[in-house]
Amino acid sequence: MLTNTCSKDQILLDNSSHYRILQAFNKAAATYTEHSQIQLQTCNSLIELLAPNLFHSQNIADFACGTGISTKNLIDAYGYNQYYAIDFAAQALLVAKDKLAEFNVNFIIGNYNTRQFPNKTLDLAFSNLGFNWSANLEETFKMMFKQLKRGGILAFSVPIDGNFKQLKKEFRNRFYRSEEILVLLQDSGFLLNKFHILTYDQLYENAFIALKSLKNTGTNVNLDNPITGLISFRKLNQMFENPEQISLTYKIGLFVATKL
Repeated sequence: MLTNTCSKDQILLDNSSHYRILQAFNKAAATYTEHSQIQLQTCNSLIELLAPNLFHSQNIADFACGTGISTKNLIDAYGYNQYYAIDFAAQALLVAKDKLAEFNVNFIIGNYNTRQFPNKTLDLAFSNLGFNWSANLEETFKMMFKQLKRGGILAFSVPIDGNFKQLKKEFRNRFYRSEEILVLLQDSGFLLNKFHILTYDQLYENAFIALKSLKNTGTNVNLDNPITGLISFRKLNQMFENPEQISLTYKIGLFVATKL
């Protein structure tokens, strides 16, 4: 079942950053799976943190599920449950629906900052590298809190300060410090269970290949500095602090918290 809770008019009325994120992930739907090794590793690590929490016939929602890689990993880890896969990129969700056709998954086209479930419905709210696109992370946490049952689990991964440090400041998004996220979780009513930082370093042949790797997974949107049109190779190199050695560092925080 594919349910739409986000109308076209709502999308077009949103701010330009929201629209650019939507377009980027829809365009990356066909290339995401092939180029998402880091996303997959991060997802597996986050599920490992959840290992002590066993779920049986309970409600699990995968927010910003993309092409369904994370949803499939949750199914592999926790077996039969009631699964919901939520994403606002319809093209990505169609790929997920095809990939997970053999499983009983409810697919919802929608945003995680919009209520998708009645209060106290979910046992686990999960998001792998999705909440970093939230315009207001505190509001996202509060929305998760409302939809979780008491004692329910919020598990998510997000890039944190230091991510893509090789890009000049004007060409990378602002990422939260882990300490800021912990405060927002506490203020939203959550108790932190586990926190871990992952770091991946990737070396690339040139700037074009490095930036294309981001485009292939939809993560190339600069929220404050949209870049349009053709850009020369020389200018691409100038986006990096050290154009002689093109690399990207992924610095990702993993968080597992309980609704008090």
